[in-house]
Amino acid sequence: MSWIHYLVEANLYLAAFYVLYLLFLRRDTHYQLNRAYLLSTSLLAFVIPFIQLGFLQKPVITAPVAQISLGSLSQTEVLFAPVTSTTAPAPWTFDDYLLLCYSIVALALLIHLCIRVYLLVSLSKKGSRSSNAGFNIIQLHQGSAAFSFFNNLFIDDRLATSQIILYHEQVHIRQKHSWDIIYFEILKIINWFNPVVYLLIASIKEVHEFIADEATARLENNNDDYTDFLISNAYGITQSSLTNSFFNKNLLKRRITMLYQKKSGKAARLKYLLTIPLVCGLLCVSTLAFTTKTYALVIAPYKMADKVITSGQAKSSAQEDYARGWHTAEAEYKKTHSRQNKAGDPVFTAVEVQPEFPGGEEELKKYLSRNLHYPEKDKANKVQGKVYARFVVEANGSISAVKILKTPSPAMGDEVKRLLKASPKWKPGTQNGKPVRVEFTVPVDFELTSTYLKSGPPPAPRPTPAGPKEAKPVPDNVTVTGDDSHANPNAVYRAVDVQPEFPGGTEGLAKFIQQNMKYPALAKQNNVQGKAYISFVVERDGSLGDIKVVREPGSGTGDEAVRVMKLSPKWTPGVLGGEKVRVMFTLPVNFSLGDRTANKGYDELYKYIQKYVRYPSAAKDKDIQGRTFVQFFVNADKHIQDIKVIRTPDDALSNEVIRVLQKLAILPNAQASVTYVIPVYFYINHGDGDNKNTDKPSARADDAKATPMTPKAGDRVMLDEVVVTTFK
Repeated sequence: MSWIHYLVEANLYLAAFYVLYLLFLRRDTHYQLNRAYLLSTSLLAFVIPFIQLGFLQKPVITAPVAQISLGSLSQTEVLFAPVTSTTAPAPWTFDDYLLLCYSIVALALLIHLCIRVYLLVSLSKKGSRSSNAGFNIIQLHQGSAAFSFFNNLFIDDRLATSQIILYHEQVHIRQKHSWDIIYFEILKIINWFNPVVYLLIASIKEVHEFIADEATARLENNNDDYTDFLISNAYGITQSSLTNSFFNKNLLKRRITMLYQKKSGKAARLKYLLTIPLVCGLLCVSTLAFTTKTYALVIAPYKMADKVITSGQAKSSAQEDYARGWHTAEAEYKKTHSRQNKAGDPVFTAVEVQPEFPGGEEELKKYLSRNLHYPEKDKANKVQGKVYARFVVEANGSISAVKILKTPSPAMGDEVKRLLKASPKWKPGTQNGKPVRVEFTVPVDFELTSTYLKSGPPPAPRPTPAGPKEAKPVPDNVTVTGDDSHANPNAVYRAVDVQPEFPGGTEGLAKFIQQNMKYPALAKQNNVQGKAYISFVVERDGSLGDIKVVREPGSGTGDEAVRVMKLSPKWTPGVLGGEKVRVMFTLPVNFSLGDRTANKGYDELYKYIQKYVRYPSAAKDKDIQGRTFVQFFVNADKHIQDIKVIRTPDDALSNEVIRVLQKLAILPNAQASVTYVIPVYFYINHGDGDNKNTDKPSARADDAKATPMTPKAGDRVMLDEVVVTTFK
């Protein structure tokens, strides 16, 4: 909706300029200056939205590292890519209907303008024509008609001898007032919804008449005689609104008033200087109030002490610039944030190699599920919910700084904290080949089964079977059940002794989905990719029930995954305590349009994005973070075009990336005729002293560079991620 935003912004500025005219300039007799003001400011109002003052925008410190998170633990994952491409028309959105309505009205006004011009041209061919001093006098047989349009002066043959009327209309012709009217008519077509435009047209016509009246009265050398002439001829025929007519009853009173108005002195011209602070103010509004627009050009950008570039991607000289820029930013940050990490070393939220639990993520899942105990008091009170725990994996692999971010009850938080502190040592994360301290966050779900909720605590718990196997877990989540009774046939379990299985196993499930899945046309059209998470219950007879979407990238991907799973044959049911039970299962289905890993040598692009991308203040104020994927095409001339948003947590973030790509315009070192996708991760560093310190880069060895890959024309390439960080 950038075009709507632009029109709204431009019309706000247009109204501001017109208000200044009404308050300070309209009563002055500097008519030529008023004419120039109305023409120039109406144009300036549509130029200012394209300009932003960079020095007013708060700089953003960027860190080009990979974001780390506790990914979905090992599951059956199906990668689905379409073999053939079919295009279906996308459904109409509100924006489409709005554009249609706007276009219909604008087209109608344009047709109306053309008709009026055609009628005037036709009229010029009907009357008798004569030339005089570079303009045409066309005598008509219409009662008291006298008006001009460009070089044509239309006048009733009975008035052709009136020198006053002829001279009045000649002033309009010589000063080319018809061009002013055509200009404002076009402005009205574009901004037909703004009442200020109609007031502007009335004002410019008013100024035209003042100019002609002043010149004519000066010729007569007597305002009284000219005023009497105006009154006596006040009931002539007013022609088309495109013309300058001598007989304009609506303006008669004001024309006479302005004839006797005391002439404005030279000092009154100083009032036109008020335009300068107004323009400056509107530029500030364009910069600070409309921060998410993508159509503005930033002038006078904020100058950082040093440059910040992509660590490990740029050459050694560029890496030194990066480090210097980082040290400058870090020093500024320390001035306003005095809290330091207790261990003295920074805690990283993003590293090149992430830390790992012994045995991997699956073993971490099992460790938590097997050792966490549901607090008895919470079971008795039927308390359920998720505990979010944050901790630091130290450089030696130990766990420290365990902090409970959110918990349904203190007992649940204490239980999670206890187990994390007792965790075996992890394989530490590394940055630039060195082990570093890394932050982790894990959610743990405490859940009571339906049996427990209905009947309360069981009379006698059964022994927990040794080494139970997990059912397929919900991504990024550990579930602790509070029902220790014998397997209930109607309960839905998440952890069972024998997990359910698709006929043919994982390979069979992947083959089944690939054969039956159809990539949604809308998702392909919008370049939507990603994982759709589908949850369902494998019943005791192997059938699937309660199939629903847990999370999806959108554009029908979740619905398509649900449709396919409804076609599934019966599974081998899960078993708990020797009995077949109902088991909750979550399946991620990856929708991919065939992205490829790209050459990691696009240093200039990364450097440019990190230099000019700013964290949108609207998103920062709302604590909006996340990864934005923006696609663009590099044509044969190496120009960037067809910029589209694939996925974004907020429009403000994607609009900022688009703005910078539009400003870049050309990629001379990129492969031509290739579609690129660049992920930009927006991250807010809250600087709370525990784990929000952004990682400090250092020079990377030359042998750490990735092997380049040259894409071919027509390829679709995924570029390296750039992380944009700001402090809060």
